[in-house]
Amino acid sequence: SGWGKGNKNLTCANKVDPNGWFRCRMRTGPTCSAWHVPPAEDDLVRNTYEQCDTFCVPRHPVNRLVSEWHFRNSGQDACNLDAFTAWATGIFKQTARERLFDADCHVLPQSEYLPACQHIVRYEHLREDFPRLMKAYNLDVNLTGREFSGKRCANWKINATLLELVRQHYAEDYELLGYS
Repeated sequence: SGWGKGNKNLTCANKVDPNGWFRCRMRTGPTCSAWHVPPAEDDLVRNTYEQCDTFCVPRHPVNRLVSEWHFRNSGQDACNLDAFTAWATGIFKQTARERLFDADCHVLPQSEYLPACQHIVRYEHLREDFPRLMKAYNLDVNLTGREFSGKRCANWKINATLLELVRQHYAEDYELLGYS
């Protein structure tokens, strides 16, 4: 029936539809795209995932955070390490969990999604593992023409304070996914 936003069966308990964009209201108030809602946040989302085969593509927490920064900043600040550090530090210094939903659930720990994942395809091994998964399901899907290097600002040296905030916030990701 489709993946992510293409899954016509995916629904949630508190659906909102601003300008035709399917979103779900979290228990604490903010909204996220339905395909970004952690299963524990919404029973209907969890039930949808329980009725199909699922896969998740986790990535190293630091690389994921940098990727989110680049998603939000394609202009002159894209490789501005000071701007990135201020943004990321601001996210982790927020005391209320609901602030983490503000980025369409992109900065929530990946461990919140793992209970719904039947297959883990690590981003770091996506080129090798994704084709194997597609072959196992007899699906003719490939990732040609996509960039997976994640090295857009390769010369960055993220400071120790921010790295520690990332480690604290994503402690379960580091543990469950074996990142160092």
